[in-house]
Amino acid sequence: MYAETETGDAGAPPKTVDMYECSNCGATVEADSVICPLCGEVFELAASQFDAKEPEPPERRKLEKIVAAALVLLLVGVVAGAVFVTRPASPANPNTTTTTTTTNTTTTIVHGVTEASFSASSTTHDVPMPGTVAAGDLLIVFLATHGTPNIAAPAGWTFFFGWNSWGGPSSKFSMYAKAANGTEGGTTANFQTSTAVKGAAQLYRISNWRNSGVIANDVEVNVTGSTDANPDPPALDPTNWGSEKTLWIAAYGADGDNAATAYPANYGNGTYAESDQSATSASLASAYVIRTSAAEDPAPFTIAASSFWIGCTVAVRLAA
Repeated sequence: MYAETETGDAGAPPKTVDMYECSNCGATVEADSVICPLCGEVFELAASQFDAKEPEPPERRKLEKIVAAALVLLLVGVVAGAVFVTRPASPANPNTTTTTTTTNTTTTIVHGVTEASFSASSTTHDVPMPGTVAAGDLLIVFLATHGTPNIAAPAGWTFFFGWNSWGGPSSKFSMYAKAANGTEGGTTANFQTSTAVKGAAQLYRISNWRNSGVIANDVEVNVTGSTDANPDPPALDPTNWGSEKTLWIAAYGADGDNAATAYPANYGNGTYAESDQSATSASLASAYVIRTSAAEDPAPFTIAASSFWIGCTVAVRLAA
């Protein structure tokens, strides 16, 4: 390092200027600096710019340069690390960031309810399937009929219950289910009755259910009946699973066309269907909720007038 000086009074020591130039790299540094911030050069006048200093051995000077250069590299490395170091993604989720999301609120379970009304008495009751049905979907049909005929389900459908109206042979309510093979979309399924009757149906298309291969192990139901204006689905405690995420469906079938005016509390997507509006009509309604619980007891429906009704609670075990 060297410094430019000004000439003062005779006998006075030379006065240094405020800035120096590094003799090693030419960088401009302040007068009181002891090390060049650019190249790490250690200046000779470390204690005082005016004190005389004996020359240092070449070996010590070389060592000081090496140490200073190492310090500069270390500082640069720390800064670079603070700015540029990145963390690898979690091995379990290699394409995700640290932001996590849940799928439970976005996964579609019930893809819709398809309704059908059979206003003319007939032995043929072609229940329409949804336009799109994927292989593995669960299909559930609720069928209410006027009168109490025997019903022959189409091939591949599992019978769950078929109850005659409580207190008289005026109507019947039945349920069937099927694990879809993917060819059902846009077709119909004929639930043929032994006598010509009117009827109404609802079909649920359900995905993301636990399909163990035995449908009765993944779908359970409880049924009851009475006569009043408040069809009350019974409590259900599934025997094949405990407290798990479950689709609960509350439904009833009734004699007459007394529309549902209220659905079980906290159940959504209430749907009502009827064969027609006449003295020989049949009707049904349903609603559902998805929640994690070991058992369920839906609150009652309300219908426009007292009637014979059959109520059911259905549990569908969902995929983990």
